Amino acid sequence: MIQRNRTASVPLEEDCFTKLEKSFSTSDPITSSLGILHSRYSSSKKIKDSLAHPHLDDKNRVAIFHNGFIANYEDLASQLKASHGITIDTDSQLIAKLIGVEMDQGATVKEAIKTLVEKRLMGTWKLAVMPLEQPDHVYFVKNSGEIIIGQADDAVIVSTEEVLFKESPELAGVKYEKIPNNYLVDLKDDCTITMEKLEKKMVVDRKPKGAFEHIFQEEVYEAAEAVNSAIDFGQKFISNHQVYLGGFEQAHEELRLIQNLIIGANGSSKIAADYGVYLMKELRIFNTVRVFDGHELKRGDLERLRFGGYLTLSQSGESPALISALKTAKELELTCINVVNVEDSPITKVTDHLRGEDESGRDRNIGFYMKTGYCYCDIKSFIPQVVSMALVALWFSDHKMRKPNKEVKKLRQSLVEDLELLNMRLKQALTEPILTSYKAVGQFLKDHENLFMLGRGTGVFVCSYMAEKFTQVTTIHAEAYPSGEFRHGPLSMIDDKERTPVLFIVNDDEHLTQILGNIGQVRERGATIIVISTVEGLDKLMDVSKIHFLIELLPVKSHFASLQACTALQMIAYYTARARGLNPDQQVFDAIDFNHAFQ
Repeated sequence: MIQRNRTASVPLEEDCFTKLEKSFSTSDPITSSLGILHSRYSSSKKIKDSLAHPHLDDKNRVAIFHNGFIANYEDLASQLKASHGITIDTDSQLIAKLIGVEMDQGATVKEAIKTLVEKRLMGTWKLAVMPLEQPDHVYFVKNSGEIIIGQADDAVIVSTEEVLFKESPELAGVKYEKIPNNYLVDLKDDCTITMEKLEKKMVVDRKPKGAFEHIFQEEVYEAAEAVNSAIDFGQKFISNHQVYLGGFEQAHEELRLIQNLIIGANGSSKIAADYGVYLMKELRIFNTVRVFDGHELKRGDLERLRFGGYLTLSQSGESPALISALKTAKELELTCINVVNVEDSPITKVTDHLRGEDESGRDRNIGFYMKTGYCYCDIKSFIPQVVSMALVALWFSDHKMRKPNKEVKKLRQSLVEDLELLNMRLKQALTEPILTSYKAVGQFLKDHENLFMLGRGTGVFVCSYMAEKFTQVTTIHAEAYPSGEFRHGPLSMIDDKERTPVLFIVNDDEHLTQILGNIGQVRERGATIIVISTVEGLDKLMDVSKIHFLIELLPVKSHFASLQACTALQMIAYYTARARGLNPDQQVFDAIDFNHAFQ
């Protein structure tokens, strides 16, 4: 049998280690030479013994230990309940139950693990699996973070922390190595180790909702609704130029002291952070504000901050790099802020433990939750992340500038009004006859292998985000440039015989005159010009007859006009993929790197 001792620490009770020690004193003596000790923060608000690790399958044949975040947890849990009547509370329980289901269908433990990792799980994981049918084996597999194996003469030690081997006197001299991502490690009790490389074979098995044909299309539409969730349907606005963020208010005096801010983010979250920094600079909030990729953020970057703050922007709240940076920032006594999608994410739990509680027992975590809901990819989360960063910028502007000048106050009023109207403006970009225009562009692009996206101001951020997404979904090589820098080398890449497509985002802002000039320069080189415009009366400013594809969205003069263009570009990418005979959902899934630490 599998001997399982587990317990959870609940506030005002004795800690889990004391409780665990007591449970061992009353249980049967341990005779096995294989065992796993696992300690972790709860990623759920439910802290109880039944949710502590390890978790077993329904027939008590395997025990699993899991660190990570299963991105398609909700879909898999729904399928499990519908097909087998099994109800679960956490993604770790899900893995145990799914292994059991595979075994019920005749798979061995090893085959069941391979099926889950290669074909079903999306997200991040470090897994240890102990099977009852093979009491002399433990299996390990991971796709992020570290698992280190140390081998002595008569023992093998496996750990997720390298510090164990570096600082433990008992392990001095033990040779160790890090196992690579996506290798299934089989450890036997005779200390022999074998490894097998796993191959990704993910297939889309989730059906889109309602009348949508693909999940990609569904999430473009849901992103518009998620904007309203991010602003609590307008309830976050307490005046025409002020916002209320509950997670910030309890620490407003501490936050007001921040003069220099560093933001850590990965992937598309970093681009959303760049957009937010643009707004912060417009509002003149901080002396300095910078965005770092979470994987490139070093301790030295944080050590130099005086009157500093560190903000984490993350969709999943799972990235090990961001969690590590967050811990470092707290060690350096920086004020730490989280802007994440869901409240119970690992990053917020780490912050809870780092900050603790105030004297009244209230949680001292400083955070803002986007409430975007379940996301398969960043198609749904990118725009709400920008909105969330705008709310943070508005809050800081209000609390750090008690008497703003007229210009700043007017800008804040404009931002609040635009955020309230953004949902409607995004929906307008999803109506006819505009959708037909997207399809026409997709039909043209299907026969091309290169695409350039150009913008100025906030348009640059959307171009940067969508160029990567376009390549991912359509397999067309797309590159983004600030329009004023698209000359010399890049300009020479335009092939008039191929009618190289160049797409412009044109907004009614201080860059308008320059970008109209750039359109003329590129057109003279024989490019096919595609323009997504939010400018009223564009035909009065230029000869639009020379634009091959003109998509005119709702005309606005707004710092968020580029987000309307983002929705348009997402749909163009969708229709282009379909015109090329590609399944956009499968393209997104195939692009998920097993080494990827979720945003």
